[in-house]
Amino acid sequence: QIKKILLNYGTITNNDSVITYTNSEFENFNLITNTTQGIITTNENFINKVISATNNDSVDLTGILGTITNSGTINHKVNLFTSKGLITNNGTINNYATMKNDVYGIVNNNSNIVNNSNFNNSHIINNKASSFINNRNTFTNDKTVNIEATSTINNYSSFTNNDLLNIIANGVYVNKSQSTTTNTKIIDNFGLITIEDSSTLHLNATSDLNNKANANINNNGTINSKKTSTFINDGTFTNKSGNETMRGLVNIYGLVKNNNIVSNSGKFDIKADQGLFENYLNLTNDSIIISAGTIKNFKVATTTNNHYILNNNLIKNYG
Repeated sequence: QIKKILLNYGTITNNDSVITYTNSEFENFNLITNTTQGIITTNENFINKVISATNNDSVDLTGILGTITNSGTINHKVNLFTSKGLITNNGTINNYATMKNDVYGIVNNNSNIVNNSNFNNSHIINNKASSFINNRNTFTNDKTVNIEATSTINNYSSFTNNDLLNIIANGVYVNKSQSTTTNTKIIDNFGLITIEDSSTLHLNATSDLNNKANANINNNGTINSKKTSTFINDGTFTNKSGNETMRGLVNIYGLVKNNNIVSNSGKFDIKADQGLFENYLNLTNDSIIISAGTIKNFKVATTTNNHYILNNNLIKNYG
């Protein structure tokens, strides 16, 4: 039980329970190992220190990195948990307050992270094979999140990407029903993005969504591709079918560029002014496309319409 101050300059191995209390101080300059039986509960600020951190006790920590290896459970409940060091998670991390992977911080997640409150990433998170990050409240990425092969991020609430969300081949990002994902910079998808019904993906101005070769995006919800945003499809984009209120909807205010396969069984709404859909290979429409903007079908491209296209402005066919 930590009721005042614990500054760790050496090694702590927890096989049972560590609990911090209100107004306590817990700072890790070196190594904390939480074993499979271990439970760490933080009810106050916690700091995992940067490499070679200075301190008031004149301890030489040159080359030493604040490191947490968790094979048990970490429950952060009150105030701020911040890391500028290394966290390797082989167990479960539950956040009920504010957790920040700060500048220089690296999180290697090999198991399960559950965010129930506010999580901010300012450096690097690697979601490793077969691992999960489940966001149930507010997750903000200000640097890099890598979703590696066979790993998954499930967003049940609000996920904002302000830098790079990198979905590696066979990695999965799922925008769950009633959730919202907002992209202000770059999403590179080499794996699978699923947008469930009643959920929304916002591509904000000047942002990019790149669906790479052999990758897939399945939309059952709503994609808002805003002015000056760019959505480039080199893989397969499927806009799913459903009833009038539940089918996949793509609102195009910016640029959607298809270099491979787009299948529409929902609704495409290409907006006036800057709304632009460019087809360079295969577009199949089995439902509804409404355009007050511009559709361009380039040479060697094929647009197959099996249902309904309403053109209120301009279609250019170069094929």
